[in-house]
Amino acid sequence: MAATLDLKSKEEKDAELDKRIEALRRKNEALIRRYQEIEEDRKKAELE
Repeated sequence: MAATLDLKSKEEKDAELDKRIEALRRKNEALIRRYQEIEEDRKKAELE
């Protein structure tokens, strides 16, 4: 019985980690997009 509880909690922990990783990925992608937009704006400003 204890083994099944350990397995379940491990699966739950894995699911929690997956959620955290996914949230971090989304946050990173948003930051990268924002950085790229800022770089493009800077280049446009230099050309003007």
